[in-house]
Amino acid sequence: MKKKIKMVENDLKNGLEWMVRELFGDVEMRWGQDYFPFTDPSFELEIYFNDEWLEVLGCGVVHQDIVKAVGRGNQPGWAFGLGLECLAMILFSIPDIRLFWSDDQRFHSQFESGEIVTFQPYSKYPHASKTFLSGRIMEMIVKKTIVIVMSIVCLRLPSTPMI
Repeated sequence: MKKKIKMVENDLKNGLEWMVRELFGDVEMRWGQDYFPFTDPSFELEIYFNDEWLEVLGCGVVHQDIVKAVGRGNQPGWAFGLGLECLAMILFSIPDIRLFWSDDQRFHSQFESGEIVTFQPYSKYPHASKTFLSGRIMEMIVKKTIVIVMSIVCLRLPSTPMI
């Protein structure tokens, strides 16, 4: 079983390193041990980007009892999760995560081409009315909570195993 887990771990790391190279180019990467309650072993992947180490994802080999519980028998599997907003902030040089939930076309129109472009600041204090802020803050909190919960669920649910 340990040999099988090591094989899945290698598959996991190779696949995620490929994905990171596709997103960020030829960057230096490092793996660290981590803890997630439904995977063992568990890891985090960091990249050296813009002169600093950034954690871009967490992952691990899914516990066998979980794999069995979802009807995959003894087939091993792995799971990972990454913060899409954080990756987009890095790729597009976006300084504030709250811009993603803004209705300001000065922000959204910059990304309509589908290309990776550098965010062009338009104002330090985007226009917002008092009504907008109170409703948007609550909406942002709810959406972020859902994103966090879904990220946690995705980290803990077995993916389709790759052998």
